[in-house]
Amino acid sequence: MLPKREILARALDCSGVGRALRSWGSWRGLVVLNYHRIGDCRATPLDPGVFSATVDEFDRQLGWLKNHADVISLEDVDRALAEPQRRSVLITFDDGYRDNFELAAPLLASHGLRAAFFITTGFLDERPLAWWDEISWLVKHAARRRLPDRPDLFDRCALGWRPGEETDAIRSVLAAYKSLPAPAADRLIDELAAATETARPSPGLIDPWMTWDMVRELAAAGHAIAAHTVTHPLLGRCDLDRQAHEIRGSKARLEGQLGSPVLGFSYPVGIPGSYSDDTARLVREAGFRWAFSFQGGYADTRQPAPPDRYRLPRIAIETGLSEPQFRALHTLPQLFA
Repeated sequence: MLPKREILARALDCSGVGRALRSWGSWRGLVVLNYHRIGDCRATPLDPGVFSATVDEFDRQLGWLKNHADVISLEDVDRALAEPQRRSVLITFDDGYRDNFELAAPLLASHGLRAAFFITTGFLDERPLAWWDEISWLVKHAARRRLPDRPDLFDRCALGWRPGEETDAIRSVLAAYKSLPAPAADRLIDELAAATETARPSPGLIDPWMTWDMVRELAAAGHAIAAHTVTHPLLGRCDLDRQAHEIRGSKARLEGQLGSPVLGFSYPVGIPGSYSDDTARLVREAGFRWAFSFQGGYADTRQPAPPDRYRLPRIAIETGLSEPQFRALHTLPQLFA
């Protein structure tokens, strides 16, 4: 049986109601779409969960947006929020994966669209695997299919996994990682390496990141470059000194590489608990103009209070999202975002 959201999305298409809603305008404000990786998630030795679309899916999504949406650039956000009759869409990418440059950017250019790329600067400088990719790599390459013996984090009955159950094991470790304060989360990866009897991959063994030249080329093509911390921790689980270092350090590094101000920021993970009021304050004090979460929804400019520029919501785009549901995100974000 089809999920209810898919049934409703198809009904909007088939009945013509979706077209009528787009013409009339059932919402006002800013819808921000968030992507991570473009490509085939089945072919990666890393985390398949961060792939947002295949090349063909992304191409079709951009084609639809080009014809039906007011796609803006990052520098247009204030104007979009200040004009209550506008219905704007912003395309964003997080982390700094190479496929953003090699696959996404050419498609954006072919459709005449621009995006904002939020870069984790330490990934480009040091070339490590991101923690979610390293966890995935260790599970997929495990010499011993065993999770750390941590009853506070894992069910004792589910410490091991069978062939074909790697995705469930990865999700379990990722959930545990996100639940821990920063130092303990970092140690969990060492514990996973020990439990699986598998050495942690050295920096550069697998290199999925853009180079600084690629980032500068994106900026030269008219895309916005924005900050996403230095090492991608869950800021809300870090002390204030580390938060300030991650926030200010990423801004300074990007501005040094680009020679221009960097005004946009996105919170790593971006769900409740991954950042705090203190985090938003530090972002504002660092000189950023906008900060984006990962909580879903959209910035509704018809509300009495204006949208908070340091908590702008974004919608996660995931591989396998059907075309009717993608269209529904823009047609009726009140229900689908």
